[in-house]
Amino acid sequence: MKPNEAAFEEYVATWLVEHGGYDHLKGPSQARPPAFDPVTGIDTEDLFEFIGATQADAWERLKQLHGGLPGAQSKFVARLAAEIDKRGTLDVLRHGVVDHGVTIRLAYFRPTHGLTRSWCASTGRTG
Repeated sequence: MKPNEAAFEEYVATWLVEHGGYDHLKGPSQARPPAFDPVTGIDTEDLFEFIGATQADAWERLKQLHGGLPGAQSKFVARLAAEIDKRGTLDVLRHGVVDHGVTIRLAYFRPTHGLTRSWCASTGRTG
């Protein structure tokens, strides 16, 4: 019996929303088209939602340096794609991207050591 790939994808996506901390699903069944740039491989909607929610001040500085929207977004996506090509996805996720002297982080990691995790929770820091 051949496994049903669509059913498996739906199961994984549903589990991630219910148990994995994801807040929504994306896929072809959505009413709005996905904001996925096939040239760079970047979901620009999620990217700028994350940056806006986590680094609004840094993003405002970068927008000013790039001359405002929408140019700032396309220029940052090009910079991000170039950094991924040059350094690799994991390095970019770990260390972020510096654009015009402004550092934009692409991920925040929970500390692995219990003592560090406790300190971060008590101080409100990310590590």
